[in-house]
Amino acid sequence: MRKLLLLLLAFMASIFFLLLLFNTLSWRSMQVYPPAPQKAAFSIKKAAKRLSLAIKRPSPKQQQLDSLSWEDFLRRYYPSLLKHPNTELIVLGENLTILHWKGRDLRLLPFLAVSYIQFKEPDLDHLPAWTHGPYSGEQQDAFIWGLGSQRGMANAIAYLEVFQQKLAKNSWPERSLYLLMGPKDRASAQRAARYFKRKGLRFELALGPESDIYTENDLGISAPIAALAIGEAQTLETKVWQADESQLKAALHYLEGQTYDWSQEQAAYQAIYPYLGPELPFAKRFLWANRFYLGDWSSSSLGQGPILSAWKNEVAIKEEEAGYLRLQQPLAPHYQAADFSELGQYADSVEQRSWGDSTLSLTQGFAYELLQTHVRQIFPKTLVLPKVLPQTSCYRASLQPFCEQYYHFSPWRFDAAERLRLSKQEDERLGLDNFMRGLQFYEQLLESLLF
Repeated sequence: MRKLLLLLLAFMASIFFLLLLFNTLSWRSMQVYPPAPQKAAFSIKKAAKRLSLAIKRPSPKQQQLDSLSWEDFLRRYYPSLLKHPNTELIVLGENLTILHWKGRDLRLLPFLAVSYIQFKEPDLDHLPAWTHGPYSGEQQDAFIWGLGSQRGMANAIAYLEVFQQKLAKNSWPERSLYLLMGPKDRASAQRAARYFKRKGLRFELALGPESDIYTENDLGISAPIAALAIGEAQTLETKVWQADESQLKAALHYLEGQTYDWSQEQAAYQAIYPYLGPELPFAKRFLWANRFYLGDWSSSSLGQGPILSAWKNEVAIKEEEAGYLRLQQPLAPHYQAADFSELGQYADSVEQRSWGDSTLSLTQGFAYELLQTHVRQIFPKTLVLPKVLPQTSCYRASLQPFCEQYYHFSPWRFDAAERLRLSKQEDERLGLDNFMRGLQFYEQLLESLLF
């Protein structure tokens, strides 16, 4: 009887194992496989020239005689966009503009594209590190050099080039487009939000920058990953004043030691399961495909990776000077000021504010699938996975009330060396082939979304 029972248990275990094995081998990715894109109808030479001119446009702090505002730049180098009867340029403030392309069907909610056209001033002590000056806009060795070339300015110029190319063909979209271009600061974002509220606008889809394609990852897969950002961690800004240096360092140590339970983290991890499939190593694939039977591994070391890390309590900015400490760090949406009551013992004065509760955009449905399709179309061997940004951007926090489906993605592919340039804002450059793929991405996206 005992032997029969053992045989029965062994049989049941083998059936269970075969079920797990079947689930593992049959688990398929939800990555789409679109056809190859059509050949781009662009002159990369002309587009790169205008990006160079945009980079050369001096910042207001330089006070140069030939300094152009962004509005002046648009009027000088994209006159056809501003003179067309179906377009209008809306100026909301210094270097804050909206280019509106009116669609034929007003029943369709418009598309909102966000780009940043102003950037942080370069550190004068590090200017020797630049191969070409930050405002040179030089083209050399198949790269465009200068501040804003890797993000922000390049996104704005790519949109404008697609915009201009479509108008040149007398195209008239079904859906309206609003291209918002402005400095990356809270005041500009709030000014834009007030305009949209005053006009009663709602958007079908919004796409901002600040996320791109990683060629390296810690998920154990060799394919590049396009990080399509679906949300942002709430940000806390803490300012501490303390005359005693040791107490100031104690305050910093206390802040860095805090931990938070971010409720959105698990939702973000769950979202990537359907998009990985057979790309994972067998061990991870076995665990993830059978999580219903074996438990959810998403919060363990087997499930986590930088591409979707919650960046819990990672200090984004740290300043120590003359008894002053300023930090920005991600927070849980349920943050309470009382959580930091102990901080008072380390400081003469503490000032705190938090902003940017960011709901997660959907990872299935029209908007996500549209973006995924066109990323995969231009970068066919790239996996598109949802990501949560480690810090709120002022634009998403202000504009998400007008658009539930707000995503972040820039069609630039950077290896580790280029990403280091980007993080340090030193010696920035964008390859011409990279720029060309970005133009193709925006061309295909706007074609399917607007027409």
